[in-house]
Amino acid sequence: MIPELLAFSSAIFWAIQITFSRKGLLTLTVTSGLMVNLIVVTVTLWLFTIIFFPTQNISPTAILVFALSGAIAPFLGRLFLFEGIFRLGSSLAASFRGIYPLFATFTAIIFLGEKITLLIFLGTLSIISGAVIVSSSNIGSKLKFRKLDISIPILGALCFGLADPIRKFGLGLLNSPILGAAIGSTTALACLTLFLTYRRKIVLPVNNEGTKYLVISGFVTSFALMTLFFALSFGSVVLVTPLSGTAPLFVLIFSHVFLKQVEKVTPFLVIGAIVIVLGSALVAIG
Repeated sequence: MIPELLAFSSAIFWAIQITFSRKGLLTLTVTSGLMVNLIVVTVTLWLFTIIFFPTQNISPTAILVFALSGAIAPFLGRLFLFEGIFRLGSSLAASFRGIYPLFATFTAIIFLGEKITLLIFLGTLSIISGAVIVSSSNIGSKLKFRKLDISIPILGALCFGLADPIRKFGLGLLNSPILGAAIGSTTALACLTLFLTYRRKIVLPVNNEGTKYLVISGFVTSFALMTLFFALSFGSVVLVTPLSGTAPLFVLIFSHVFLKQVEKVTPFLVIGAIVIVLGSALVAIG
């Protein structure tokens, strides 16, 4: 039960991270919020690496693989997710992020040779159905958005889905979950810095009210990544990723408690999130 418990823990951490990110993005831009988040994540993960794993045998190939996963997610995945939170609200964005086990499962089957069963197939259909329910109307947020905006968190889900099989492959080369997470986050931070330097938009919002929420978000993200990497080191992608993908259910709970003035949790969102979570559970059981 170790990989299952770790994956489930990562889902809770992801949900807390999304909720605090939403609070912070009320007064911060997406890129500024992401910069704060990634700085805190990177510093925290390297501190854990130095404290608990001061000496390790380094595999150059594994470093490149972890760096690739970091460029895809957290960088691109988190960039799309934060933009989705900013435009759609945390509940709706998290629900679409919840379809990422679909991409991760098929990537793991194709490139890692993991097996698909009938339950995994049914769970995948359930995940897709949940996404359709969520997107059926303009729901879940008091923000107005275009239908095209829905594609933003879906792109984020694709990035997160591709990253997990890459991480699993990297852990097969170097079974050091915290170091792998630290390398990925460092790469993501470097990519974001280059991206913002090119656009001449690097801003560190030191005195902004939302900064403290993004700092908390970054610290929680560190634990989400660590538990996810440890889960992947013990279990398969088709088992771990769906359980980690149950985060939307917890986001709904946290949004209802902490974001009542910003988020509107509707029956459509609840039903859609539950269907996504049930689909993820079927994939895990399968």
